[in-house]
Amino acid sequence: SSRGGSAAEGVAQEFANLLNGATQKVVFSGRGLTEAAFLQAVRDRPFPQLRVLKLPANKLSDRAAHCIAMYMGNLEELWVGGNQIGDSGAKAIAEKLVRLEKLSIRNNQVSAEGARGIGMMGNLRGVRIYGNKMNEDGHRALGDGVASNPHCRVDPIYTDGQLSSSLVAVPADVRSRVGFNPPNYDILRFLRDYAR
Repeated sequence: SSRGGSAAEGVAQEFANLLNGATQKVVFSGRGLTEAAFLQAVRDRPFPQLRVLKLPANKLSDRAAHCIAMYMGNLEELWVGGNQIGDSGAKAIAEKLVRLEKLSIRNNQVSAEGARGIGMMGNLRGVRIYGNKMNEDGHRALGDGVASNPHCRVDPIYTDGQLSSSLVAVPADVRSRVGFNPPNYDILRFLRDYAR
């Protein structure tokens, strides 16, 4: 157990060292960074120089998202996919990170309430939000917000490899800004089904 503890401490120290530099970009992907280690590294202090933060596939939840929103207010890109962030964290990000242009919050715990906040982010240019717990109301709220932002591009929402019917909420004038992946997906069929 002490070996596991020292490994976690090493990960925490490595992240803290990255964060403490006067850097504009921090990338720490899939390293098992815990929320406690993240909060300890931030220590309730601002990071005004930080523009890009990539923390996918770690162990972060709402408390970390609130901390990011509170102390990293100049972020332009935030990648937190594959964590455990829910509605509270998503709303904090949406309300506080007003300069955010790119957000990847895929494969978390966001539902309709969090999606509504993300959809209203005025500066957003790109969103990855698939793999969350959003129902039709969440997708509709996200679609309504995106419709009011002509620059935003939303990656499609997939469930088990299939394009979710929840993109039905996306207005017709937004269709051209919806990214399709995988590329072999039948876009014409999607648009025909969407128009029903």
